[in-house]
Amino acid sequence: MTATLERQRDYVFTPPSVEERLRQAAGQTLATWVIGHGPKTPEEVVSCQALRERYLEPHLTTQSQYKARLDMQARGAPVPPMKGIPILLLAGETASEEDDAFVHWVHYVRRLSNIFALRASAHAADVRLERKLWYDYAKLKARGQLRKRTRYASATKVAASAGQSVTNNPPTRTTSGGERPRPRDDHGHDAQKPPKHMGSLAEGVPQIPMSFQTQVSRHGIDDTHAHRAKSVAAGVPVEAHEKLVLEVKGLQEALGKSQCMLDAMQSRLQAIEQAQTRSEAQLDLLIRLQQSGAVPLSSAQAPPSSHGKDPGTA
Repeated sequence: MTATLERQRDYVFTPPSVEERLRQAAGQTLATWVIGHGPKTPEEVVSCQALRERYLEPHLTTQSQYKARLDMQARGAPVPPMKGIPILLLAGETASEEDDAFVHWVHYVRRLSNIFALRASAHAADVRLERKLWYDYAKLKARGQLRKRTRYASATKVAASAGQSVTNNPPTRTTSGGERPRPRDDHGHDAQKPPKHMGSLAEGVPQIPMSFQTQVSRHGIDDTHAHRAKSVAAGVPVEAHEKLVLEVKGLQEALGKSQCMLDAMQSRLQAIEQAQTRSEAQLDLLIRLQQSGAVPLSSAQAPPSSHGKDPGTA
């Protein structure tokens, strides 16, 4: 009986605890981290919101303040407890820019599959993982160990900077052959050299990069400054650029929802596979007991029949 219980215990699946999963993920890539599904019932929605309020309440601070806190902790000095997550803002940096930089770091450095699906998860392990990632990111930023990169910019800022660059340095109208027109009062230059050599590199005439050239109509009559101000440096209208940014954000949200549905299906599939494994283990155990000739406990303890013959009266 003891051997039978030991065999059954071998087939029992015990999932790791939240602390064990976080300990295994420390300093490792998160490409294999399985994200849980989102809340499906009103109770799960309330529980998920309570978890996020408990572990992910933002605490704004500066780089110097948090670095001093880390130094005090390293020396063993007492520091005031921090309830939420540290949000380090540099001079002129907004909270949305800080969040964009954090998302970039989680995806490209820690290799997490989808931070948006992680934020939509109702599992405590995913909420605590995001909290741990915020603390790791804050430590690197406070110590100046983050790799510098160009931060994400909103569509409004991109459009404003592009419009300002076009206004300050309006692109020069060119002809269909890429030639730069001369001033109207410059008659001597046109008389000295043929038109086919105008604007060539051999003559030392400065060329305009293609990225700063705008599309001009074939006749070139109605090309006004108002039309040029609607184009950014790459020749893309501001309205089209903003529309493209909104479409990309919409695709990211749709991708996050699809990832949540896929994770939920994967969780259900894992549960089915675990149930199948347990059933196969129980079936294998029954086959072994039958092959070993073990007698069921009910048959071994059955009382003798009262209708049988008494050997002493034979």
